[in-house]
Amino acid sequence: MNADGPPLSCREVAEALGVSARFVQKLVHAGALEAFRLPSAGATDRPGRLRIPRSRVIAMLARRRIANVANVANRANAGKQTLDIAPAPAASLRRREKRCAKTSTSSSR
Repeated sequence: MNADGPPLSCREVAEALGVSARFVQKLVHAGALEAFRLPSAGATDRPGRLRIPRSRVIAMLARRRIANVANVANRANAGKQTLDIAPAPAASLRRREKRCAKTSTSSSR
């Protein structure tokens, strides 16, 4: 993403971050993401649409990547499994075995 391009809409930022447009609006209103409003069209009292500078989106993506790396490192240091899939509960395995047994007996008939 080029930092010098035109500012992005909430929808464009949402696609870049992998979240909803409403979540991006909430980030802006909470002050976590800097944005500005376009002039409103016509004589309405409604504020203009939000635009977010590309440089702010790039900075947020960088912070997010750093946070993800830090979380993985913290889990690894704590001895937790970070990349392995957690084993299924025993009850779930028993149900799966019963389903497999039923299908194998019904298909052998």
